[in-house]
Amino acid sequence: DDTLAELHPFSRPPLPPLDFESKQQQINRYAERLQQGESQQSVGSDLLQLLREAEARADQHDYQGALDLYALILDKRVAEKNGTLVYIFDKAMDESMPFLEALLSETSSSITFDTSIPASPLLTPSMRHTWLERLFALWLKRLDLHQTEEDVPEIMLDVAWNDDVTLLRDLVQNELQQQKKAGHSNIVDFSRQHRIRALEKFLKELPY
Repeated sequence: DDTLAELHPFSRPPLPPLDFESKQQQINRYAERLQQGESQQSVGSDLLQLLREAEARADQHDYQGALDLYALILDKRVAEKNGTLVYIFDKAMDESMPFLEALLSETSSSITFDTSIPASPLLTPSMRHTWLERLFALWLKRLDLHQTEEDVPEIMLDVAWNDDVTLLRDLVQNELQQQKKAGHSNIVDFSRQHRIRALEKFLKELPY
């Protein structure tokens, strides 16, 4: 896994197995910490530490722990309604996206990390589908806010196998149908138009 090694060449002490529930509680307390007067910078720093831990786990070949931690953070971002927390999550995740892309790309390719077993990807097809759905949901949330070109579609195309193109096409077409149904109004909704344009562009980029 040269790509990951190049991104983080320094070795670190071994990490204990991921305690998923404790990390979940830690993330779930962010809103409460902000309400209690803690600074955005402090909460953002805590989140960055979690993202760094995911990178460290991947460096130490705990790919499953790294993916689980990333999944927890991305799912929380997708579900988050608090505008301040959304901003904190997006800012922290922007720094971590290249590493997540490298991790997903390698774990979804048919490179095995154990020479004693036949070559098979670490991400099973169902895990890959879950990740593609997660990334798609994240992309839609970020599209509405940032109105800019996103790198998430490129990550989806990088991770997807030929068998996954139907899944991606279905996700896009279902979303387009919902957007067009919601669009019968005299008021011009620029964010909805932006979303539709981005979805149509992504649809054209999908291989046939």
